[in-house]
Amino acid sequence: MSEKVYSVIRHILSFGGGVLITKGVIDEAGLEEVVGAIVTMIAFGWSYYNKIKFEGEPETGGETPTPVK
Repeated sequence: MSEKVYSVIRHILSFGGGVLITKGVIDEAGLEEVVGAIVTMIAFGWSYYNKIKFEGEPETGGETPTPVK
């Protein structure tokens, strides 16, 4: 997943968090922790998905690997 995608996800989560801060549901420090945790979980999940999808495939040097069926 690219940095652009992570950036968009962080901005969406920050916007949602801003709404929660305005309503008094969460404070700013809590928001930073929650957004960081969610982005970390997404990165872990994406990494795990790619590992399973392309398991056993050798490094291709820039070529797109073929998914394992």
